[in-house]
Parts: sequence; structure tokens; C-alpha cells
Amino acid sequence: LFPYTTLFRSLGHCSVNLIIQMSKTWEIDRIYKDKGENHPEDEFASAFRVSITQGWGIANSSGIRLLTGGKNGKKDYKAGYACLILISTLVETSWSNPWEDKLDDNGNLQYWGDAKHKKGYGVLDWNGNKRMNLIHDNILLDQKNLVPPILYFQKKQQGFITFKGLYKLSSLKKEVYLDPSTSKKVLNLKAFCERLTNEPISQKWIVSRAKNGIDNESEAPTEWIKYISS
Repeated sequence: LFPYTTLFRSLGHCSVNLIIQMSKTWEIDRIYKDKGENHPEDEFASAFRVSITQGWGIANSSGIRLLTGGKNGKKDYKAGYACLILISTLVETSWSNPWEDKLDDNGNLQYWGDAKHKKGYGVLDWNGNKRMNLIHDNILLDQKNLVPPILYFQKKQQGFITFKGLYKLSSLKKEVYLDPSTSKKVLNLKAFCERLTNEPISQKWIVSRAKNGIDNESEAPTEWIKYISS
């Protein structure tokens, strides 16, 4: 059970419930409260908070969010990405995207970048696309030490978010979609990602990874360690 495990011990006519709080984890298909980092009931953005004083965490908006890396407990943009968070919004909003991400039953994900129709903007002039392109470049260069884990979520209703897994980027391609608001074709990126494991993911691992710039192998998923070591 999550977040508590209840152990029962019978003593005559009495039962003692021993409640042991377990470390918080990201579990596939579990729904978490998404109330904003500073809300006392939030279970999403606040889980990626590394340091309040350093303003170290993830943004409260956009589908492609970055957790900046660090070293020795200090935020350092030169340290690269500690984690990339991808979010698909499946509810209608005033800012709904003109494309559809796809996740199949085997955990294979097709995720669109964030390029939209805007005069003078190219496919890599958008922050999300820049980040995914840099990760892809580092994979091609076999610089796995610079490749962050990817956590994928789906927003199916306002105020809540569903975890869908830990992923690696398999390939990144340029594709075109039709913007219905302008009837114009837009060049964008599409990321093809593969789920690495179905096991729960330690939230502490991601925060520790950001603080120290390395993976704590006692917290990191085995499949992630195998991937970055390959």
C-alpha cells in the first residue's frame, strides 16, 4: 500500500496497528494532486523542489519541464539537466495544443515538441525543442553522463496528474502538423521514447540527482543504471 504499510500484531483481544511511512514514489497509473508547488496539498511540483532559497525546482506550466542540475547542493546551470518532465494535457483548456501525443499499451511514447506557428521562429527556437534536441545530441555522442531521466505524466482532469513511467529518448525526428487556428503547416519535433521500467520510482532519487550531479545507485532504478552504463 502507498504511502503507508500497515502491520497488524494481535495481543489477546487487542490489535496493534503499526503504521510505517514509506518513502514517496512515482507509481505508474497513480494519480497525484497537482495544486502548484506552494500548495500544502500538492503532490507534483513540490516533489521536485530541491531548494526554496535557491528557487530550485520545476516550472508550474508548460508540457516540457526541466529540473536543473547542480553540484554539492548548489544549483548550477552548467551541470546540465537532472531530469526532464513531459506532460500531456488530455483535458480541454484555453491553451490546448494542436497535436496529440500517443502512448501505446507497451509503454512506447510519441511526444510532440513545443513549436507553434510564429513568424520568425524555427523548430529549435522553442525551449522544449531545444532541450530535447540537446539530449538527443548527447545520446548520439555517447555522452550518457549528460543524459537525464525522463518522467512522463498525463493530465486527465484539472488539479490532478497521472504518472505514466520512467523513459529514455530513443529517437527524435522532425515532423509537420497542421495548425487549425491558422491552417498553416508547422515544423516541429517528435520524440520517440521507451519506458524503462514498470517499478515505482523514488522521488528522493531525482532530488538527490539534482543536488549532487550523479546517481545514487541505492535509489536509482536498476534499468536506468543499466541504460546510462551501456
